[in-house]
Amino acid sequence: MFKSKQYQILAITAGMNSLQKTGRALINMATGLGKTVVSAFIAKKMKINRVLFLVHNNFILEKAMETYKNVIPDKSMVIFNGVTKQGAKEADFVFSTWQTMQRSMINWDEDHFDLIIIDEAHHTEANSWKEVAKYFNGMKLGLTATPDRMDRLDIRTTFGNEVFELTLERAIARGFLPKIEYHVITDNLINKDAFEALIAQIKAEHCKPSMSEINRRLFINKHDSEVASIINGYPQKAVIFCTSILHANRLVTELKLADTFHSKRYGNSEVAHSAASIYKANRQVLIDLENGNIQRVCAVNAFNEGVDVPSIGLVAFCRVTSSETIFRQQLGRGLRPGKDTLIVLDFVSNLERIKQIKKFERDIEEEVKKVMLEEESEEEKEENVKPRIMISGKGFEFIFDDRIVNIMNELEQLTRKSFYNTWQEASMAALTLGIKTSTEYSALRHNDRNLHSLPSEYYADFPGWHIFLNKKRKEKKLSTPKPKKYKTLEQISRAAIALKIKTSTEYILRYKEDPMLPSTPDRIAGFISWTKLLQTEKYQTWQEASNAAIAIGVTKVEEYRNKYQQDNRLPSNPYRTYSDFPGWVKFLKG
Repeated sequence: MFKSKQYQILAITAGMNSLQKTGRALINMATGLGKTVVSAFIAKKMKINRVLFLVHNNFILEKAMETYKNVIPDKSMVIFNGVTKQGAKEADFVFSTWQTMQRSMINWDEDHFDLIIIDEAHHTEANSWKEVAKYFNGMKLGLTATPDRMDRLDIRTTFGNEVFELTLERAIARGFLPKIEYHVITDNLINKDAFEALIAQIKAEHCKPSMSEINRRLFINKHDSEVASIINGYPQKAVIFCTSILHANRLVTELKLADTFHSKRYGNSEVAHSAASIYKANRQVLIDLENGNIQRVCAVNAFNEGVDVPSIGLVAFCRVTSSETIFRQQLGRGLRPGKDTLIVLDFVSNLERIKQIKKFERDIEEEVKKVMLEEESEEEKEENVKPRIMISGKGFEFIFDDRIVNIMNELEQLTRKSFYNTWQEASMAALTLGIKTSTEYSALRHNDRNLHSLPSEYYADFPGWHIFLNKKRKEKKLSTPKPKKYKTLEQISRAAIALKIKTSTEYILRYKEDPMLPSTPDRIAGFISWTKLLQTEKYQTWQEASNAAIAIGVTKVEEYRNKYQQDNRLPSNPYRTYSDFPGWVKFLKG
C-alpha cells in the first residue's frame, strides 16, 4: 500500500504536468493530507518566480506561509490582508485573503503573478472570488477537499477536472488519517410511543407525512446539561459545533458546570463565531486551545475550514446540517496528523442526518473493500467480512445503534414517494380535486398521495400555475383544430427573432404570440442551444469581442458597460466569459 507521502508525490507530479500543459490544475485531497505542502513543492519544482496564494480567511495565512518557507526558504514572502500590505509588490510570494485582493486588484498588473494558488477552491465560483481568479493571467492551481458545491456551480469550469483525487473515504480506508471512532448518540433519543403511533397512522390513513413532521414527532433533543455531561466524559480537546450564539453561550455554561460537578480539570470553554468583527478574539481562542489554556470551543459558523489545531481530539455535532460539504469540513477539524484517534459525538436530532451518516458509512465501507481486495489473500478476505453496521480495523469504527437503522428503513419504505410522471397527469389530478389556485394546491394536495409538493420544481417543463390549474383546458372540445407548428428549427428561429425574443425565459413567456411556435423547441432533433436558435450567441473569442466593442466606439471600461448592449453578441463581463481575457487595456486596443 502506498504511504501518504507517496500520494503527495503523485499529487505533485499530476499538478505540475497539468499546469505545464494547460495552465490550470485541480487537486482534491482530504483534510489533513498536506494540500499546502503539495502546492509548495509544485511551486518549487516548477521554479516559479512569483506566486499568489489566496485563502478565504486570515486563520491560515501565517501557517501557509510558514509551510512555504520550510519548503522554499530562498524566496521572499509577505502577507497581504486587511492588517498588513507592506512589501507585497516586491515579494516573490504573496499570501492574501480574497477580500483584500478583490478590493486591491486594480492596483496590480494582471501579469504580476506566474502562478495563482487558490486554497479551498470550492469557493471560487462565488462572483467576487471568480472575479479575482479571472483578473490575473497566471497559471491557476486549485486545492480543495470538497469540490462539489450545493448550488451545483462547477469549479471545474475554472480549473478543469481533478488531476489528482484522494477522498476522505479513501484516506480513512487506507489509514492515512487518525482512527475515527464515530458515536451516534441515540440512547433515550427516540420517542418510542410517538414512533408506534406514527407508523399506525401512516398505515391506517395511507398518508405521507413530511420529513419535518416526522422529525417533530419522533425525536427528542437532549438537554444541554446532558450533552455537556457526555462531552466532559472525554478528556480530549474538543470543538463543538452549535446552532446559534445563544446555544453556544448556553452550552459553555453547562460545560463549566459539568466540569465543576465532576471535579475534572478540563479547562475553560469559549465561544467562537463567524462575525468579522471578532477575528482577533477567535484567533486568541485558537491559540488558547492549542497551548492548553482552554479545552473546549463552542463554534457557530466558524472553524469549518482553514483551521489547523493538531491537538483536537474530539469533534461534537450539536447542530444538524443538510450540507454534506459542511459536514465533511467540520469533521475535518479533527483529522490532523499527530494523534491516534479522533472521537466524534453526533447528537442526531433528525432523520436526514441519520441518512447522511449512513451514506458516509457505506462510502467508507466500499473503500475498505477495495483496500481488502488489493492487500489480502482469499483466506484473509473470508476471515475479515465486515458487519453491516460497524466498520473497524481500517482506522474507522462506526458505533451505530441497530434500532435507529431499523426505524429509518421502515420509515423510508412507508413514506416512499411515487409522483405522477408528467405535469399533465398531475394537473388532471389537481383539477379533479377541485383545486383552482396555487394556495389551494398547497392546502389540498395531501388528498392525493401522488401529487408533488412543488410541481413547479419537480417537472422541468412545468408550464406555470395559470396553465397547470386552468380548468378550461380540461373541458376543451376535441374537435377544436390545433394550429400547425413550424417544422424546422430555422423557421422557429426566424419567427422568434421577428418577435425580438432574446432569451429562453422570454421565449417561454411569449411564444404564444405566434400560434405556430412550439412550446419546447429545445426538444426538437438538431437543437444546439438557445443562443444559436435566437442568434444571441456571444463572440467565441475575446479578439472578436474586442473588434466588435471597438466598432461601436468603446474606448474605456465605463463606456463598455454603457454600450455593450448595442451588440447582442457582446458579453456583459468579458473578463468572466473568456478564460484567456488579456485585460481591459489590451481588450480595448484591439
